[in-house]
Amino acid sequence: MGRFALIALVGCGRINFDPLGDGSGSAACTFGPWSAPAPVAINSASDDWGMWLSRDRTELLFSSARTGNYELYRATRASPEVPWEVPVLYYQSAAYDDNPFISEDGMLWFSNDATGDFELREAPRATPASNEIVLSSPAVSDEAPSLTVDGLTLYYDSSRDLFRSGRAATTDMFTTATRIDELSSPVFECCPSITSDGTFMFISEGFGNTIRSAMISQWTGSSFTVPTQFQPTQMGLEVNDVYITPDGLTVLFAARTATTANDIYSIDRECQ
Repeated sequence: MGRFALIALVGCGRINFDPLGDGSGSAACTFGPWSAPAPVAINSASDDWGMWLSRDRTELLFSSARTGNYELYRATRASPEVPWEVPVLYYQSAAYDDNPFISEDGMLWFSNDATGDFELREAPRATPASNEIVLSSPAVSDEAPSLTVDGLTLYYDSSRDLFRSGRAATTDMFTTATRIDELSSPVFECCPSITSDGTFMFISEGFGNTIRSAMISQWTGSSFTVPTQFQPTQMGLEVNDVYITPDGLTVLFAARTATTANDIYSIDRECQ
């Protein structure tokens, strides 16, 4: 399963962060405390992970093995205050489909291993079956795509390290990717997810922890800081996926014990 680094703000504080998620960074926000983790009411008895949540919190995409093979599912609801409808199949193939992500221009990105190794694929969100390979590295797996709000930087994990690729315009192809050394270690790293202003990133990784954890890092202007454990997600469970909404107000993460499947959990905070 593909994973990415997630960067987020821990605790309360006032920073130059865009609560609307348009990437402008023009509005400051005082964050309230994180809520306690709660399971999202779409989980099954099988693995559910690889989450993406829409800005208005009414659409959720994720990967699930509830029918045997890992496929992409979609759940919707009328508003954030009401329960999720029963998830429906969004895209399936004969391969392993994982880590859906919708970019700001309405394109679906996801991971798929139809050729033997995982590759990054892209398609219009309304026609996921029309997907094409966007990035493929020989003999390694590229997984868990995550794009910045402007669509010019792509984060993903490749063979369990974190990589970054850029482009000058959204109509261009992404350039050769570079390893993000400060976010990569001898152990597993995956699932990058970044706030709209590019300041904070979350990842799932070991980094010397006894179990895989959600980690947080901050962009300093030239590099990311050494990741530290994101405490609001610590439940004594192994965290295998993490996602932060662009506005920084909701974190989704997938976690499990040694004997149970992954379930998706949510924590929230308010912009006060």
